Amino acid sequence: MVRFTRDLFANVQYAQSAVSTYPSGTMGYLICSKSNLDVTVPSRMLTEADITRMNLRYYNSQVHSAAFVLPQFVKKALEEK
Repeated sequence: MVRFTRDLFANVQYAQSAVSTYPSGTMGYLICSKSNLDVTVPSRMLTEADITRMNLRYYNSQVHSAAFVLPQFVKKALEEK
């Protein structure tokens, strides 16, 4: 899947997050962009007021960036593809 998407998109990044209702507890995502925009950095940094107003219980700007920090074995597997 990674190799296929890299042929179609200029920027392909893998992210993961905890999802307690998912069987393994971790969900992986391929984030793809036709531009070279750094998707690991939120396009908008949310303030505490934003988070409260939107009633966000999980997402914040730090969680966004942290989703792209991967264990070494995952990084190695993605590099091989």
